[in-house]
This record gives sequence, C-alpha cells and structure tokens, in this order.
Amino acid sequence: MYAFTDISAFVLRLAIFFLLFSTYPLVAYFLYDLIKRLFLSGNEPSKTIGFCITIGINIFPLFCALYIPQIGTLLAGVSTVSGYLVIYVLPVFVYLKHMRTKITNPLLAEALVMNEYKT
Repeated sequence: MYAFTDISAFVLRLAIFFLLFSTYPLVAYFLYDLIKRLFLSGNEPSKTIGFCITIGINIFPLFCALYIPQIGTLLAGVSTVSGYLVIYVLPVFVYLKHMRTKITNPLLAEALVMNEYKT
C-alpha cells in the first residue's frame, strides 16, 4: 500500500512491531494464569504441563492464521459470542450474584445498594 522508501510507513510498522512485542507476552501470561486457575485449582503445574499450556497458547493463533485466511470471519464469530455474553448473560449473572449476597449477607447487600446510589 505504501512505497518501500516511505519513512512514515516504516515508523508506523516499527511502532506496531513494538506494540505487539510488548503486549503479546502480557496477554499470553494472563491467559496462562487463567487456564492454570481454571483447570489446575491454582496449583503450580509441572514444567511439562506448563510447557504444553504455553505451546497451546502459541499454536492456537498460528492455526487460526493459517487455516482461516479471512480474519473478518473469525472476528465476526468472536464478536458475536462476546456481544451475546455481555448483553444477555452478564446482567443475569450480576443479578444472581446480588441475590445470593442478599440471602447470605443482607447487611453487605444493603451497603452495596446504598453505595451504588451515592456515586
């Protein structure tokens, strides 16, 4: 899209490279920690299990890039599921959590409701 000698395109590509270089390890660590907490009950996995989780985290995006060349298709599906969860499922879970708190600890539930109206 840009000429090979265009300086602004080079600076932009360099900035995108550093953005990916600095954020991908952070996102990969959060995903690793989430998988570890969900499936291993928070216990520290062995080096073999940790290596397999790390390889899985890195291989899955590679396979998506190789076998789904139209990234728009993948993004449409992921955004559809995410939008459904945020719009329809999350409010129900928040309400259920509030009702559970109201049953188990009525004083805390009342304080949360009062704090909600002050802000």
